[in-house]
Amino acid sequence: MTRTKRGRKEESPFNFPLQIGDPKLREISKKVENYDDLGKIVEEMKSVARKYDALGLAAPQIGINQRIILLTLQNGKEKIFVNPVIIGKSSKIVPSIEGCLSVPALVASVPRHESIRLKAFDFGKGKEVTEDFKEEDSFCLQHEIDHLNGILFLDRVEEKEMIKN
Repeated sequence: MTRTKRGRKEESPFNFPLQIGDPKLREISKKVENYDDLGKIVEEMKSVARKYDALGLAAPQIGINQRIILLTLQNGKEKIFVNPVIIGKSSKIVPSIEGCLSVPALVASVPRHESIRLKAFDFGKGKEVTEDFKEEDSFCLQHEIDHLNGILFLDRVEEKEMIKN
């Protein structure tokens, strides 16, 4: 999910972002088993997310087929979650206005669960955690986890709900 501060695009050293139509975006990402190279992947993800002012980023968006997501929370803290799994979700579905660096020309209202409970390895803490998220943080996590499952936000909306950016 993206939040654009300056509205400009730059070339990325990591061929970022993969664009809609690239088959890598439709692959189901592999569970991270070996944490040895995780630091390098995380640094690449942070660099790309900062360069493009992304609120969230999934490893598949930069061509890495692993279950890793980056999220800047509403409180400004940056989180890296490895092998994230949604283990609980609210029954209330609300609209989330979303865009995506992999689908740069469109914004859409996407139905999302208002809150979720996430289980993942928190890279910053160096341990497995279970945490609750609500509203925009919840929406962003759902969006990024969709990327890990080969799903784009456009798959969750009807054409009439799309807005050209």
